[in-house]
Amino acid sequence: MARTLREVARGDLVRVTTGVGPQALLRGAAAGRFPFPRSEDSRLIPWYCPRERAVLTAGTVHLGRTLERRLKSKGWATSADEAFDEVVGHCADRPDTWITGDMRVTYAELHRRGLAHSIEVWSPDGRLIGGTFGVQTGGLFSAESLFHTEDHASKVALVDLADRVRSGGGVGIDCQYITPHTKALGTQVVDRATFLQLLGRARGLPARLPTERLPAARLLDVARGEPPAR
Repeated sequence: MARTLREVARGDLVRVTTGVGPQALLRGAAAGRFPFPRSEDSRLIPWYCPRERAVLTAGTVHLGRTLERRLKSKGWATSADEAFDEVVGHCADRPDTWITGDMRVTYAELHRRGLAHSIEVWSPDGRLIGGTFGVQTGGLFSAESLFHTEDHASKVALVDLADRVRSGGGVGIDCQYITPHTKALGTQVVDRATFLQLLGRARGLPARLPTERLPAARLLDVARGEPPAR
């Protein structure tokens, strides 16, 4: 998820292609690979499969005190697939983005097919203040990037996604590389072989991401191991 030159390790490179289209991205996700274009002008696209993989599940979610206070007091709401293009646009709006124009076209096509999804976090006055997006492979969701315009809104998006994946019959979220941001939420690191076994089990699951708009405060129950009130 934190796909920057600093986080991506050279030894995790597994292949190079001359482009990325919807089918290539789906095949890559099914094999545990993800692309990392270096610039809009990149002719060769490197693909990575980390030796150590970060995975988040609803069962491992940890909410810090600050995040708990935000969930209790802010009146935020969450949704899925209400503003896919806006979420991707916010995630791409940074100087060192890997989300090139071609990648945005590819993700938009997968979203049109129902294979890529977004999570949105909304303020009480209807502003989009955080989110994440990615590709679903059976019961495993590959979260590609995230953003926030208010503190902790991107964390809320990830916790919300973990809950929606679980309630929709899935097993968890592939966060790719561990970061302080994801580690604070309870993300676990597994080796490549373990991750690929998890992916293999998840590929055949008939999981479906729930899309209704829900109060973010319900996520306080996720870290307690309780089914959130809906």
